[in-house]
Amino acid sequence: MSVPITTATEATWLNPDNARIYGGELDSVWIGDHGAVMPADNDIVVPENHENVGWLSEDGLNFAHNDNVETFNGHQGGRVVRKKVTTSEDTFTFTALETTLLTFGLIHDIKEHTTTGGVSRLRVSGAKKSNDRRSWIVDKWDGDIWYRYLIPSGETGERPEEVASNSEITMYEQTVTVYGGYDILTNDPAMVAEVAGG
Repeated sequence: MSVPITTATEATWLNPDNARIYGGELDSVWIGDHGAVMPADNDIVVPENHENVGWLSEDGLNFAHNDNVETFNGHQGGRVVRKKVTTSEDTFTFTALETTLLTFGLIHDIKEHTTTGGVSRLRVSGAKKSNDRRSWIVDKWDGDIWYRYLIPSGETGERPEEVASNSEITMYEQTVTVYGGYDILTNDPAMVAEVAGG
């Protein structure tokens, strides 16, 4: 006995409310010392132990999940039998548009900092820049929907050029490698956990 095939007459599985466009005014990157206490609230309150980098470039925030995969082929026909992820790395990239001590310090290895009579002297090391591991909070907003990434340990990598030009704004692009686990908080209804037995 054949089972009748039900023909779909309406795409009820499509929901435009789940399509996200970020870039709200509260999109933010916050930076704290490595080991800084993260906000404990399940909310998107202003963090007490982290400093905001200010304006971000129009390129926004980019999150990457880089997996290196090794392929194992079988003898018969040379077909793929298995694949194995050999290394895995999460990173995020942002570009700060404001020149502040925070953003300037992400580019330069400042060893000493004094201010006298309104003039600041920043002593920059000429040696290889030391590792700069910090804690990070990243906020993304789409209307009233928000996502907050609480990243206890992340490290900036290769430094970009610092352009001083009369035809473009000076920007500070950063790629942060995430170490270990991290939490994501959100009020997105699409992320609500199913209640057992409900």
